[in-house]
Amino acid sequence: MTLSLELQTILTTGSILSGIIIVNLIKKYRLELRYSLLWLALIFVTIVVSIFPQIFVYLAKFMGIEVPANAVFLLVSFGSFALIFSLTLAVSNLTVKSKELTQEIGLLKLRLQKLEEQLNREDQQND
Repeated sequence: MTLSLELQTILTTGSILSGIIIVNLIKKYRLELRYSLLWLALIFVTIVVSIFPQIFVYLAKFMGIEVPANAVFLLVSFGSFALIFSLTLAVSNLTVKSKELTQEIGLLKLRLQKLEEQLNREDQQND
């Protein structure tokens, strides 16, 4: 499997620009490092593969796949699955935290309401 020089250049340039954007988002605190590590790993793999496209020929032979394009498809599918699974875990954790915070706010509101009622009763007794 060979890539044309133009495609190698486009893949490498696009990957480097994507990496710069992700690092910039991390620096500006708009993206957490733990969520971006998988993206950075995929960018690194894309750069390596775009520079050395013969890697897929060897991987295909190692995995027992006759056509290297099928190996690419399989690895992209696994990469997509890993990203989706990672994001699902993040959303699940955020859902649990949101539920806990909502419950805590409800308890604090109840406590505040009881304290206000107690203060109103004390004010009425003092009058």
